[in-house]
Amino acid sequence: NALLKTLEEPPAHVIFILATTEVHKLPDTVVSRTQRYDFRPVQPSGMLDHLQSVAQAESMQIDDDALTLIAELSGGGFRDALSLLDQIGSTQSKVSRQLVAEVAGIGDEAVVCRLIVTVGQGDLNGALSILEELWNSGAEPTLLVEHILLIARKQFLKPSKEDDLSREQLARLLAEFTQAARELKTVPIPTLPLELAVWRLSTESSSVVSEG
Repeated sequence: NALLKTLEEPPAHVIFILATTEVHKLPDTVVSRTQRYDFRPVQPSGMLDHLQSVAQAESMQIDDDALTLIAELSGGGFRDALSLLDQIGSTQSKVSRQLVAEVAGIGDEAVVCRLIVTVGQGDLNGALSILEELWNSGAEPTLLVEHILLIARKQFLKPSKEDDLSREQLARLLAEFTQAARELKTVPIPTLPLELAVWRLSTESSSVVSEG
């Protein structure tokens, strides 16, 4: 009641700003006494333009591909994008897309693409070997699965002649790794959900090839 009274008749010199990601939990009595502004994720083009201006102002030598990856990893949030840009720019004079991937813990993009193709070919041992390579390079399971989904989704939405997997294969891969992302929150061994997803996909692909 004290809060509602204050919101109704605030002191002239005070502006209250309430921020939440769970607006549905706010009581109607509070919502009705405030002005609501919904903030949306920043579009990739706007994010990239802003990052380029910041990098230029800071005299950073950074490739456009690297800035694009930072924008993609930010999820539409300026804070996360600028935090990663600052982290990388403070330690390296020349920033490439590969360096961003290494620092962010998402795994080298070329290696992740090789993993996707190897899984699609049904090569279980090869896929597990690539996963081990990614773990040894410092890839973090939660971020790696996001990177896998990001690349596979791009190929699924805009297939090209260079893609090695069909849309059907990519759809199965997206479903399996989405499930792995959910399981990461509860398992005691962080790498296990991704390894099991690779096993299921490789086994399935191998069976399809054998039957064909």
